[in-house]
Amino acid sequence: MSKIQYKYRRTIKKAEFVHADLEYHKEVVEEAKSDFKDAIAKLVGRLPPDDREKIKENDKQPKTQKQSEKPQKIAAPSNECFELIPSAARDSYEDGPAQLIKSKELKTLFHRIAEETHPDKVRANGFSEKEISKRTRIFKSANEAFKEGNWYVLHSIAGDLGISIPPPTEQLIKWIEDDISKVEKKIAIIKNLTAWHWYVGNDRARRLALNHFFVKVYGFNHPELQRL
Repeated sequence: MSKIQYKYRRTIKKAEFVHADLEYHKEVVEEAKSDFKDAIAKLVGRLPPDDREKIKENDKQPKTQKQSEKPQKIAAPSNECFELIPSAARDSYEDGPAQLIKSKELKTLFHRIAEETHPDKVRANGFSEKEISKRTRIFKSANEAFKEGNWYVLHSIAGDLGISIPPPTEQLIKWIEDDISKVEKKIAIIKNLTAWHWYVGNDRARRLALNHFFVKVYGFNHPELQRL
């Protein structure tokens, strides 16, 4: 095995790991967010009546009115408090000749995958409904990877379909390393969520996370969380 082949194989293995790690975090964080919301709801339910009424009334106010309120007013939690991957966190593509080359390679590989997985083509080839459904899911994954500029995912899909891929080069390795970096950033975003810290933390960390939420979203410390 040549040096470039060894490096390529090692990079692919790392990409496989971080993508599997991202899937793990996506699955766990959904449970974490659900349980965290339940914990918040229970704490809200145990607040003094006046505080509960403030939160209830604030939830009924129009969004434009909430934005004009003073900081000391209790704010209703927005979806961003629990959002998995905020859209602002997505990476933009680099410009220049390197990106043009990557775009061309991605487009070529995607089109070859589409020839094997596009619903219309699969149906025209007389595949069973089960196979059509399977390949349609593959096509959607490939299409998303193409739009995100993710070489590794397209590479993996092509390999599973038996489609030949370009021989390893330093440029291809760099693209996969870039994909790995983007995935690691997504994992870091998940692990920085308050709900995640609450879910994986010890008792003190969980109480700190809950109190942080109350201070950030509602603007006050919950009476039960004062002593940490």
